[in-house]
Amino acid sequence: MKRYCFILLFVIFSLVPCFSQFSFEETGIERPEVVDVRSLAMGGMYYCDFTTPYVMLSNPAGIPLVEKKTLLPSINLDLGGPLQALPSIYSAAKDSEDVIQTVIDELLAQLSNTGGMYVDVDSSLPLTFAKVNEKSAFGLFNRVYIHSAIPSLAISDVILGGELQLAVGSAIPLIKTRNHRFSVGTTNKFLGRMEMLYTGDPSKITDIDFSTMPFSGTFAMGMDIGANYTFMNFLSFSAVWHDAYLGFKNQFGTPDDFGFSFKKGDLELLWTKGDLGLGVAIFIPTGFTKGILSSWKIYADYKNALSLFTELEDPFGESPWLSFSAGMEVVVFKTIALRVGLNGPYLALGAGIDLDPFHISFALYGQEKSLDPGIMPQMRGSFGISLYY
Repeated sequence: MKRYCFILLFVIFSLVPCFSQFSFEETGIERPEVVDVRSLAMGGMYYCDFTTPYVMLSNPAGIPLVEKKTLLPSINLDLGGPLQALPSIYSAAKDSEDVIQTVIDELLAQLSNTGGMYVDVDSSLPLTFAKVNEKSAFGLFNRVYIHSAIPSLAISDVILGGELQLAVGSAIPLIKTRNHRFSVGTTNKFLGRMEMLYTGDPSKITDIDFSTMPFSGTFAMGMDIGANYTFMNFLSFSAVWHDAYLGFKNQFGTPDDFGFSFKKGDLELLWTKGDLGLGVAIFIPTGFTKGILSSWKIYADYKNALSLFTELEDPFGESPWLSFSAGMEVVVFKTIALRVGLNGPYLALGAGIDLDPFHISFALYGQEKSLDPGIMPQMRGSFGISLYY
């Protein structure tokens, strides 16, 4: 592993002179996502959740606390739209022969009532797998998505994208006794993303000519650093510096004139310093239920703890309320999972059937698309079939 890291650093620093001729603009990078329906039903991924094969993405310090897990290619789908428009959209689309066009027409008809809307589709592809061992973990995570913003009848921005993320994590258990466990860990992440952008009349989205759509590529590397303390398998605390990224984005033009060329002015530097996240979990003993409840877990996270101290300095930043999440999972007879949570100020709920290695999950939850709660709420629904053991 050390030799691998040294080789990687050598390659990175060797490439720096190649890009020195370009003028870079410092900007942020949109963090990559994975579609994990189980987590969505509880309000999100949690730093102290040690039952998930995605642990290297949430908190690498939790790797030693996870039983060996293998994630096989799975299918997960996440849909989102304006909450207040959903009843009328469903009524119009259920008997329509052209469902897509009917949905678009109904969205535009509802636009004056919503003041702008977002419609999103996210899906994981079978090119997704992961392996978690006692002190190390790695995974390859693939996602395709369509994100559309329609602020008015004349303007729309539709992004069609796909991303591939490689994550390699390692952890060291510094304390491992009967009542106390303390570990630290890091995850290195490598991201490749391709996106196409349509800007224009929203009523003509179905007539998009993909050969004329400009597209771009994003390539970045990132790191998470985490620490966890667990007491008697009952109480757990975590701190994670997450999503620090450095990379670049290049505009490739349209598919008609596509070429992997890097032109001056088309290349921009991407960097994000990351955020400090804090988490806590309570694992409630279930012996008193005589085997009815297999597990009972309560989680709470604050994804950007520094915002509590910088809110006055950045009045146009994201509301601190949107960094909070809390969730609970109760498993009955080792098979039926009931989940509920908060994603910021919005409710999340769902359920699942766990038959190792076969897991079926669904989730309904709210999400805020703006920087302040209540400005642009979105209702989302997810369904997934996952294979892990």
